[in-house]
Amino acid sequence: MIMKIAYTILADTLKDKLINKGFEKSDALECARLFAQATLDGVNSHGVNRFVLFMSNIDKGIIDIQSKPLKIKSFNALEQWDGQLGSGPNNASFAMTRAMTLADQYGISCVALRNTNHWMRGGNYGLLAAEAGYMSICWSNTMPNMPAWGGNMPRIGNNPLIFSMPGNPHPILLDMSMSLFSYGKMESYQRQDKKLPYPGGFNKAGEMTDDPQSIIESMLPISIGYWKGSGLSIMLDLFAAILSEGRSTGEVGQDDEESGLSQVFICLSPDKFLSKGKMHDIVNEILSYTKKSSTIDPDAEVRYPSERSFRIRAKQLEEGIEVHDQVWQEILALG
Repeated sequence: MIMKIAYTILADTLKDKLINKGFEKSDALECARLFAQATLDGVNSHGVNRFVLFMSNIDKGIIDIQSKPLKIKSFNALEQWDGQLGSGPNNASFAMTRAMTLADQYGISCVALRNTNHWMRGGNYGLLAAEAGYMSICWSNTMPNMPAWGGNMPRIGNNPLIFSMPGNPHPILLDMSMSLFSYGKMESYQRQDKKLPYPGGFNKAGEMTDDPQSIIESMLPISIGYWKGSGLSIMLDLFAAILSEGRSTGEVGQDDEESGLSQVFICLSPDKFLSKGKMHDIVNEILSYTKKSSTIDPDAEVRYPSERSFRIRAKQLEEGIEVHDQVWQEILALG
C-alpha cells in the first residue's frame, strides 16, 4: 500500500528520529534533508527505504554519529580526509562542500575521503554542487557485490558514479551504478513483488534472470555495458583507494558489514573560464539537439539525465511524496 506524505512532514520526522538517536541538531537537519530529497525525487531506494537500515547500523556501531571528518593531507586543490566511520550522508555533504570551497580558489578541486560509510543517494551531492553553480564528478567504492567480466563470484563493486552541472531551469544530473540495476532499485522491485523490466543478473545456478530476489541472493548483477562496466568499476575503485589512501573494494569485503568506504569528489567552477550565459547556451544547445530525435516507440520521449526526476519532484511537492506504508510504519516505530 502506497501513502502520500508532505515533504515537510517527512523531513521533520526523520530529523526528530535522528536527534533522538543522538545526532547534533545541525547534522540531523542535513542528514534528514538528504534522505528526504532522495525520496522527493523518486529515489526511495536510497531514501526512506534505507532509513531504518541506516539507524540499525548506528545501533550496531558501524556508524559513529559523533565523529567528524579529519583532514589528513593537502596539496593546493587536492585534499585527503578521513571520515572516521561517521555518517555517510553527512561526510559526503561535507566533502562536496569542501570541494566547492577549493574550486572557488583554484577553479578545480579534488577531495578524497576514506573510512566513510554508505552515502545513500550519490546524486544528492551532485545536486549540492550544481545548484550552487558548480560542475562536479564524484564516486564511491562499495563492498564486492558484482562479478568482474568473465567471473562468477562477486569481486568488484557496483561503485556509483555521479556527474552534474548547472542547468536552466534545473541541474543536469547523471547518477548511475556500475550494475544495470542498483541493489536499492532491485530491493524496490522486490518490495513491490515485481520482476525487473530486463534481465538484471544471474541466479545461484548461473542462469540469467529478471527476478530481483535471486540476483540479490547471488550477488551477481550484470554490469552496465558488460565488460565496459566491469572495467570502469575497477578503475573507479583504483582511483578512490589511491587518492584517499583508503580501502579497496576487496578490503571492504573482508568485513561482515559494508563500511570504511573510499570516495572522491571533484568540483569545477565554470565561471572561472566562461560566463554563466555561455555555459547555459552550450547546455541548452546540446539538450535541445538531443531531444529533437524521433523515437522508436511513438509514445515514448527522449529524455536527458534527471529530467524525469525533476518532474517527479514537482509532482510530489504538490501532491505528497509516495512512500510504502510498511516503510513509513517502520520509521515511525523507531525509538
